[in-house]
Amino acid sequence: LAALEGLWYNATIVFSRKSCSSCSVQLEIDTRVSLAKVKELLSLKLQDQLSLSLAPESLCLFLPAGGELKDTTQTVTQLGVCTGESVTFENGVPLAPDEFSLRVLDLRMRDISVEEGGAAGVSVVVSVKDSVAALYDGVADKKGLARGAFRLRTVVG
Repeated sequence: LAALEGLWYNATIVFSRKSCSSCSVQLEIDTRVSLAKVKELLSLKLQDQLSLSLAPESLCLFLPAGGELKDTTQTVTQLGVCTGESVTFENGVPLAPDEFSLRVLDLRMRDISVEEGGAAGVSVVVSVKDSVAALYDGVADKKGLARGAFRLRTVVG
């Protein structure tokens, strides 16, 4: 029974570095482990196979759609990562679960359009005449979160 259970929860995921097309490793993992454990395993595999020394806490992992995997307490299954899926990684400062990466999509004289970097892809349009508070209110409304339940952080690049 344990062997069948192991097969049922086993997933093979390919991890590729965003900035290096030849830097990729394949991990077989139990989908019930946390993202924190995946980062530990990935860090060891990168060291062994590619001689890349990246600390687990500095690994930023991204789904193919571009959303960052942020909550290290969630399991692979909860995060929606499936077998055969390709996840990209970079070295940096991962976002906390209550942080969102915003990118300016279009800058006009009157409006600034921003999009969350996560899988949900929320767009909020605010006027340059509006305050930062208006931006927070717009994101809170679109995400269905309380205004104090998240932070916005500027990410360059």
